[in-house]
Amino acid sequence: FFIAYFTNIFSPNGVGMDLYSLMFIIDLASILVFTFTYYYIQGSESGSIITSVQNNLLPGPFVLVLFIIILLMIADRVCYITRSLRAKWLLTVTMTLCVMIGYVCWVQSVEPTQQSLGLAFFLVKLLYLFVSCIQLRKGYAIERRHDPFTHDHEGILLWVGYQAYRAVPFLWELRVTIDWSCETTALRFPWYLVVEDMYDIIYNRYVAIVDTEEQQAVFGAPITRGRKVLDGVTRIGIMIFVIVFPLFYYSSFNPASVTNGVTSAVVTVGFDQSSTIFESSIVSIEPYPGNLGRWLQNTRPGLRPFDTADPQKSSQLVNLGSCSNDLWGVSPQGLRRMNESLLAAMANQSSVTLSLQLELQRLASTGDTTGNAQLLVSTYEMPYVSAKLMYAALNASPENGTVITVELPNFYRPIILNQPSSAVDFSAADGDNVDCTMQLRTEFDANIQTMVRYWCLKCNSLFSYSNFPNSSFPEWLCLTQGIGCDRFNFEVKSTVYSPTSMYFAVISDRIPETIAFLPNIGIIALYTTFVLAIGRVFRSLVSGSAQQAMYQYMADPEPVDKLVRYIYVARAFGDLVLEESLFFELIDLLRSPETLLTITKPFPKHFRD
Repeated sequence: FFIAYFTNIFSPNGVGMDLYSLMFIIDLASILVFTFTYYYIQGSESGSIITSVQNNLLPGPFVLVLFIIILLMIADRVCYITRSLRAKWLLTVTMTLCVMIGYVCWVQSVEPTQQSLGLAFFLVKLLYLFVSCIQLRKGYAIERRHDPFTHDHEGILLWVGYQAYRAVPFLWELRVTIDWSCETTALRFPWYLVVEDMYDIIYNRYVAIVDTEEQQAVFGAPITRGRKVLDGVTRIGIMIFVIVFPLFYYSSFNPASVTNGVTSAVVTVGFDQSSTIFESSIVSIEPYPGNLGRWLQNTRPGLRPFDTADPQKSSQLVNLGSCSNDLWGVSPQGLRRMNESLLAAMANQSSVTLSLQLELQRLASTGDTTGNAQLLVSTYEMPYVSAKLMYAALNASPENGTVITVELPNFYRPIILNQPSSAVDFSAADGDNVDCTMQLRTEFDANIQTMVRYWCLKCNSLFSYSNFPNSSFPEWLCLTQGIGCDRFNFEVKSTVYSPTSMYFAVISDRIPETIAFLPNIGIIALYTTFVLAIGRVFRSLVSGSAQQAMYQYMADPEPVDKLVRYIYVARAFGDLVLEESLFFELIDLLRSPETLLTITKPFPKHFRD
């Protein structure tokens, strides 16, 4: 029984059957099904491969199984090229055992309610194994089919499939390399590629002849309007779309654009970049009740180039705590260094700086390497009076209720322009820095039964009396109607000081919502990658054809087609001497344009009389 079984498998009767194309298509389908149902196979309904790709982190088992499937596809191709039924039988048995064992283990580990979509992958693999068994039963054909598309020159779907097959990166190259590596041939690899290229040229020439007969059946007849619309207008539309699409995508006309607001903020003030004296986080972030962008632009002319009054831009007022989140504790050595720095500044021997760091978290960003997080850092050089007050505050007697105020004129810039690529603080020509005061407070903490010290920070408001103007404010007509704004230029310092807790006014541009296949990489990066790549494809389609005119415009490619097919037949039957001889005939023919013209006939001959 076993002898008869293996004899029947390894020595089938008949001329064989070529089912490789069908098995390859089923394998491709299994890859797609496995990719989109991986998390269901795993027993999870929450994840997706698209999300994993966007996060740049793929599951390890997914990559491993995908790699194994590709290796099995290569092994199947090797069996097909070598026509080895023994290797094909071993591969089929091994895959059958792996699929059955994997299915049993999977059914035991996944809940029945989650098995519906995951079952599709195993069904596709069973279909592949069924076709493989038919291939074993019929045997491999001696002369294999070159590909599943080029046997018919008139089918539009077959032509589209062939162009897609040639366009997929590495697919054609991998197929040719595997064939040459496993096949018995007398041709070197560059010679082998010449034969494959000629096969491609001949097929495209056959398709062009059929297409020409449809477009221009009679010599000298004009091209039909329908053909011009199909070939001309369609390409014009595609090129215009590729050129203009990024402009609309990154414009205010994009209906998918969303508000890009600030979600969190933390402010840190440090002394000479060595000691943190103040740190505060958000108390509240809320949309501004009025048209803050317009009001700021009316009272700060330097904002007009940024068009903050645009109604599509959103406004937020970020309010921070007036006192530091942490107690101020400094070692004796640290206090001594601070005093030395302040004394040197008071003697004009050096300068003392305060560093202000604002860490923002935004909803989205485009073309920014820092992502949604943005860190704005600025330095403030303390004037003599501020250094003197700071020195007095550090060395005051720590008594309960002691409050010492340090004036900080022109301390920071409170207006933040939240642009799609990055957030920047607005700096006008006249400064527009806000005056602030810092206070070192000393209190008795009943919980720990000791004296504690902490810093508080207050700054001048955006408008005359507060951050929220009303009709009683002198600049109200300027804010609401733009009347008399020359008298209310807040870029020039006002004598009125209305302290409030530290704040930031954020004016945010809208940002295009991320598309799954088109990340927010920025308009310049999009043009230099996506648009440029498509432009090169179009350039290759409309130029360079004159260099191969003698091959691409053969009136009758059948003689060259027969010569190429004779090379395939000689190779299939193992006559390597004949294969190489025919290849040399092909090369000599291609090297002689006159001979090629003679056997393929002058170009007008393919027109009907």
